[in-house]
Amino acid sequence: MALSQVAADFVAMAREECCGECLPGFNGMLQVADLVQKLSEGKVSVEEKALLKQTLDVMARATKCRMGRLSARFLRQLLCEA
Repeated sequence: MALSQVAADFVAMAREECCGECLPGFNGMLQVADLVQKLSEGKVSVEEKALLKQTLDVMARATKCRMGRLSARFLRQLLCEA
């Protein structure tokens, strides 16, 4: 299984577990889910990869819940390997 598919599966789980009470967590997770899905399908542009990294950086610092912050950090590390 490719790392991008692992990331897509993780995002699906993380979306269910994050509280969704803050804008960086709620909107960030929606955007990350879309971009990671494109990544797993091989349809992501260079600009979208940069947007994904930027979104994960914001989420890692600004989400209200611990799950949101940890999910963003995990995905950032995982996708650096992809």
